[in-house]
Amino acid sequence: MNRLLDLGLISAAIRIGAPLLFAALGTVFVSSAGMINISVEGSMLVGTFAAVVISYLTQSAFLGFLAAGVAGLFLAGVVSFLIVQWKGDAIVVGLGGNLFAWGVTVFLLEELLHMRGTFTGSPVPFFHPLGIPVLQGIPVVRDILSGYSMPVYLSVLLAILIWVMMYKTPSGLIVRSTGNNAEAVRAVGTDVQKVQILCFMASGFLAGLGGACLSIANLQGFWSENMTNGRGYIALCAAAFGRNNPAMVLLACLLFGVAEAIGIRSQVLRLPPTFVLMIPYVLTIIMLTASTRRERL
Repeated sequence: MNRLLDLGLISAAIRIGAPLLFAALGTVFVSSAGMINISVEGSMLVGTFAAVVISYLTQSAFLGFLAAGVAGLFLAGVVSFLIVQWKGDAIVVGLGGNLFAWGVTVFLLEELLHMRGTFTGSPVPFFHPLGIPVLQGIPVVRDILSGYSMPVYLSVLLAILIWVMMYKTPSGLIVRSTGNNAEAVRAVGTDVQKVQILCFMASGFLAGLGGACLSIANLQGFWSENMTNGRGYIALCAAAFGRNNPAMVLLACLLFGVAEAIGIRSQVLRLPPTFVLMIPYVLTIIMLTASTRRERL
């Protein structure tokens, strides 16, 4: 049990929660604007693929990271156009975007790179852990706050910046007002559709960065088919549970990270693999149910 619950669990939860945090923070924009972006999963998936391929071709993890954001933004831009401009059903279009992301990544891997199932090009540059010199002499704090890659630190910084933007700036007020009372926003001369499209694109960009965090930030440079494995849907749940407050969303993503880290570590207890794999998704159902009940009260 001591091997299951220790300080390493916290650091593992932070690493695991970082990709979710990027995607969930993007979801905050769309949800606050009164929309829903089911295609977060697809933006994350194309982000994982773009990050690995561009990192490999350019031998630059930073360029791969940016390319992931652009790939996610592109998919979200198409989805937002179909939903906001053409009035398509958000659920149907979003699921279509996810299926397209799965299909296009598999197609590009096979047709352009002549690989199947897994990207096997090597070496793939990735972000290495960074130490914080000031914390090196403080054992417990060092173990919790130091030793992560740049995208992990960036995800936490973005949570703070987005909270400030949403609650302390006119732009954040416009986004939240669009979701609460779109007619009032139109009355002051703001283009509601433009706000919603920009929120979708911000969501796609951040989800793409979350995909890059998954594929080139956690001690690896690797891609496999359907690598996100439902994390985009978990990010949606985290945003809903956090009521679109970036601070609460950060805590929700850490909770998911703890659940997955416990699932991974519980393999030492010789539990059935299927039980280990289902832990994060059971937590998703519980949190989504709790969030729904809270909204009804």
